[in-house]
Amino acid sequence: MKYMQLLELAKPYLAKNDLGAEHTLRVLDIAKKNYGKYDLDETWKDIVFSLVVLHDIGGPTVKEQYEKGPVIAKKLLEKLGYHSFDIKLICGFIQRHHERLNEPHEIFKILFDSDRLVMFSEEEFDHYNSRPNFDWNSVIDSFYHNDLKETAKKLITIKCHLNAQDKTPEIGNQKTSMN
Repeated sequence: MKYMQLLELAKPYLAKNDLGAEHTLRVLDIAKKNYGKYDLDETWKDIVFSLVVLHDIGGPTVKEQYEKGPVIAKKLLEKLGYHSFDIKLICGFIQRHHERLNEPHEIFKILFDSDRLVMFSEEEFDHYNSRPNFDWNSVIDSFYHNDLKETAKKLITIKCHLNAQDKTPEIGNQKTSMN
């Protein structure tokens, strides 16, 4: 699969992001573990994992990821001989990967859900939770796949419980409800 070669080419770009290339590796791991939950056969794996590798390649801000990301991604994908259809597909999703789209392709859903679920990881939770008025409920509500949504609910419940033991029952400076 070419996505591993792509990852090596992308690492210098990804290292410039707030959470570094490690974020991409965590998202990739989540995508691999949950691939079978989505309605895609095995032939899409390399494209899905390539998209995951490249989703944050443009820089640390969403604006840079949307503007520079597709340009950098196209260059790297062409270097490895990806088909032009696949390049257009990947670059198109990079341009919108932080947006919850209505009825997107399963390829996008895997990336979006994996990129959301990583926010609950030990490595990244505090990064997001330290933001004033960060809304964990809207993150949870945004998942496409119900299994991952339920996993996120369980993780936030654990985080709330742990914080309550530390006498800080609020998450992201707001109360979190699990309805």
